[in-house]
Amino acid sequence: MASLNNFNAEIVKLYYSTGSSTTVIREIAKHHEKKMLSKIKIQILVDRFEKTGSGTDGHHSNPGRPKSVRSADNITSIQDVISETPQRSVRKIFGDVTNTVSRSSVHRILHYVLNLKPYTLSIMQHLNENDIESRQHFAHWVKTNPAIVDLL
Repeated sequence: MASLNNFNAEIVKLYYSTGSSTTVIREIAKHHEKKMLSKIKIQILVDRFEKTGSGTDGHHSNPGRPKSVRSADNITSIQDVISETPQRSVRKIFGDVTNTVSRSSVHRILHYVLNLKPYTLSIMQHLNENDIESRQHFAHWVKTNPAIVDLL
């Protein structure tokens, strides 16, 4: 990053000493083989230097997004809730955790950090005695007709 700042400073110095973007491009091309410049890039760099007094673009000093909600405190609070009642849904865990964690963040912590699947209630249809008999009858019929199995 320091070499980028030095390179930008060199461009600004050359521009102020020559007053021409074309001359800056020629001088930089003599000393730096891989650096591609255009008049627009030079003008943007000079304008930024005049406004801020620095040749940096400001993106490298930007810390980025604020810290994620997946902090150690939130993870431990969700682990505590799950250890008490392991079959709780995401919505119920969300209700037990503080208001700083959203429902989607609870889901992400469960899935990506704790490697758990959220609890979902599955409702299955119960089999009657007649259903079992009809299934056995169908299975026996398939065994006795091998031509049906070949079609599948």
